[in-house]
Formats: sequence, C-alpha cells, structure tokens
Amino acid sequence: RNILFFGETGVGKSSVINMLVGENTDAARVSSGTQGCTFASASYEATISGEQFVLWDTVGLNEGEKGKTPSSVA
Repeated sequence: RNILFFGETGVGKSSVINMLVGENTDAARVSSGTQGCTFASASYEATISGEQFVLWDTVGLNEGEKGKTPSSVA
C-alpha cells in the first residue's frame, strides 16, 4: 500500500513520516525553519499495525525554486 503525503511547505509532512517509520531514526530530513528541505519525492517503508506501507514524502506545495523561501515569507 502506498500513502502520499502532500501539503504546504513546513506543515510537518516529513515529521509525520518519521513518526510512522519509528525506530528512533530520522528517515526523512526535517527543518525547524520556514524553508523547505524536501526537494524531490522520496519513499520510506513502514510497518503499521503489522501491515507494510510505502510512505511518499513530496515537495511542499508552493515551494519556491530549489527550496528558496518565497519573498513574501522572507
């Protein structure tokens, strides 16, 4: 099964994936600022309630070119 995570930049998509993957590891890169840090889709395998899933982390919606913070936020 595949689960696709999408949404605005900085809302926590990668953090949710890390929580679901577990194993005390940061599988997906995260940042504490307003800049996005996911520049390409990536997949991570997770076992949830005994079932295998592929979690897809995507680039944030409205993300500027190459992860630059939009001028309206800077």
